[in-house]
Amino acid sequence: MSTSHTFIAIPLAEKLFDTGVYYQNQLDLRTYCKKLVHPDDFHLTLLFLGGCETALRDRIWQDVRQETAGMEKFSLTIRRLNFFGKPNRPRVLFLEPENNYTLHETAETIRKIAAKQGFSADDRPFRPHMTLAKKWRDAKQDWPAKKRPLPSTIEPVTVTAERISLFKIHPERKQKYEELATIWFKEPERRD
Repeated sequence: MSTSHTFIAIPLAEKLFDTGVYYQNQLDLRTYCKKLVHPDDFHLTLLFLGGCETALRDRIWQDVRQETAGMEKFSLTIRRLNFFGKPNRPRVLFLEPENNYTLHETAETIRKIAAKQGFSADDRPFRPHMTLAKKWRDAKQDWPAKKRPLPSTIEPVTVTAERISLFKIHPERKQKYEELATIWFKEPERRD
């Protein structure tokens, strides 16, 4: 049995480093949240595998590799600041991409692969997000909704999803996520 937790995600650190750090600072998230995500850890989770057995994880990853072979890079536009939890004391603050068919199809494909291998993922609908901060710091302090209502629209940022990766979580580290394996997408074919 694996003791470390893993997940499959689209890494976004290189693409959204500046944007993520800007909003962490501009919103003063360190004041409100116990944990800020390290900028090198920015990503969109496609499937959380938790502490599933290494053999099962490896079978899932191999099938994901086969199923996504030849997949093309695609664009994602980040357009909203949003939250999970209560609006006055959010549990998680994140940047959210606009609805994207390829992103949702990729997540659904991975979920089906995992289910076929016997992995039972949680039943919540896929809600793509790039976490900025989590764990509200002070139960007596509310989010400054007058200053920044939640959810809210932000200046759109468009990035290219170039790969999916299998990550291992190291909770004790400052940069918590280690890329174990990567599947690179190919350049889109020209359609003249």
